[in-house]
Amino acid sequence: MGHFPWERPAGRIGVTPDDALQSLEPAQSVPSLVRATYIDRRGRELGYSSRFAREFLRENAVTTPKLICIDSLAELRSRAGAWDDLWWRSPVPAPSARAALVEQWLAQFAPRAPLFALAVELDGQLVAALPLFGRRRCRLLKTASLPINDWSANGDLLVDPLADVDAVLGKLVDGIQRLPVGALCFEQFATGQPHWLELRRRLEEAGYFCDVHKQYFTSQTTIGDDWDAYLKPRTGGQMKTRLRHARKMEREGGVELRTYTEFSPGEVERLMRLGFEIEAKSWKRANGTAVVQRPEIADFYIRNARQLAEWGQLALFVFEFDGTPIAFDYAWHAKGCHFCVKMGYDAEYRKFGPGQQMYLKILERLHGDPEFDLVDFWGRRMPWNETWATHFYAVGRLVAARRPHPLGCAFVAAYRYARPLVRRLRGADDVSRGNALPPGEPAKQESPAAQTAES
Repeated sequence: MGHFPWERPAGRIGVTPDDALQSLEPAQSVPSLVRATYIDRRGRELGYSSRFAREFLRENAVTTPKLICIDSLAELRSRAGAWDDLWWRSPVPAPSARAALVEQWLAQFAPRAPLFALAVELDGQLVAALPLFGRRRCRLLKTASLPINDWSANGDLLVDPLADVDAVLGKLVDGIQRLPVGALCFEQFATGQPHWLELRRRLEEAGYFCDVHKQYFTSQTTIGDDWDAYLKPRTGGQMKTRLRHARKMEREGGVELRTYTEFSPGEVERLMRLGFEIEAKSWKRANGTAVVQRPEIADFYIRNARQLAEWGQLALFVFEFDGTPIAFDYAWHAKGCHFCVKMGYDAEYRKFGPGQQMYLKILERLHGDPEFDLVDFWGRRMPWNETWATHFYAVGRLVAARRPHPLGCAFVAAYRYARPLVRRLRGADDVSRGNALPPGEPAKQESPAAQTAES
């Protein structure tokens, strides 16, 4: 088996082909995929040539999954085609998991951190990929993390559902065990996804101490072809208020939703900066979280948007009242899903609920488009979006350490036992305080709250 860049190759053991064949005989009775892995490990560690191994596997019609470690942005860039092909085959719909956006996140937020992206290749194509980078926690503990922070989530576990998922993830875990870290910390992933549940199971089988806990719920809306049927159960006070405001805005100057999915040169940057200016007119400027207050973050979003526009997966919405832009939505369109990534509004028009008025128009338009079947509000469930939702899913964090690593296991134990207590003492909400979802348990589906705030 090949060595990762951070591993020093051990000396080769001299054996003859006859000795090697004798060492391989016990593998003949096990399934082909397992046999291929066993032969690869035994054969290469014993020291006989890759040519001999290839000939042996070809004669026995065995396909071997190959573990790949990508340790530089240049290599990630060179494998972007294969990575994106896997993304298209995977159940992950967010285009932020595509190679170019993973690379952009790492270049922006972790330019000096070691890269540990792992992939599994079978029959010349990738069947699994996990983008990881090295990060220190508490200054002492080295961890492997997904490229995710509060500004952007650009990474996910990709698995081909038509592959042997158990064997493929087993190979991926083999690579994880060889990482030069004391713990794993994977944040903001959908905890109910089968491939994440399976990865946790494989980690525990490999001797890892694991904890999965919910961070928040995300709102989703199922899109059909009947807008009136969607609105019918939403006839409470909040919806009546929105419809009344919509009629008032039409009388006082008129509204228009401008939608951009095709862009001329320079138009992406112009519209994104317009959106940032609109966002800065809300509470975010006073709170210090408006994008215009962080020029490097604004540039990062614009680079992401340009790449998405090149793929045909960018959608920008500008909501105008009496010719004045008062709300903006930065969205992704991929695999039949509309992702609401970043939304802002002008607080001067707060009495109308401009964000809600914009989404009233966006949702009506999506219901008339057969290309879409889902809206994902991409982030924490908030009062403004939960009244639009038809269901929710849990987003969580997985922390793991291989026993008996003392510092890593203490890190996991702190998340499992100490963190819920601290959050309870601080009065955190039940969703944030919720502990691990047991393997196989689906995310809880909750009804929207009756009282909501207008954006």
